[in-house]
Amino acid sequence: MGSEISEAKVPTSVEPKTAITPRIPQDITDEILDHLAADSDLGSLRACALVSKSWIPSCQQHIFHTVDFTWPKNMDRWFNTFPVPEESPAHHVRVLYILIEGVSWLPEEFLEHSPQFTGLRRLFLLGDSMGFRLPSHRRLPESVTSLTIGT
Repeated sequence: MGSEISEAKVPTSVEPKTAITPRIPQDITDEILDHLAADSDLGSLRACALVSKSWIPSCQQHIFHTVDFTWPKNMDRWFNTFPVPEESPAHHVRVLYILIEGVSWLPEEFLEHSPQFTGLRRLFLLGDSMGFRLPSHRRLPESVTSLTIGT
């Protein structure tokens, strides 16, 4: 049976094709993200934060601009989720609302973690008690320019 089988020559190394990835300048990306924030489109901002590592800081700046806590319900979750201050998005928080239930003082736990909120400008302490007080040995972050206490 005189048929001959020839082997196809397979290249030993295949050079990868370099894909050209178009890059959008960061300032244009920031403008788009600012527009989403102006429209209060937090869902889209959260989705954009997953697109690229370079988009995360701009998205976090808007997502964490204003934060609402109910003490003691959900503030502990924040501190447990972000135990390392350097990795916390707390430095993006500019406006912080704390609804305090059942006590008439700012929680000591917040004051221990308050240095994480380096960009905090406005702090609102709201609750069901009149006459909130701050422990005398603790201070608010130095960046706070406005403190509102009310019910």
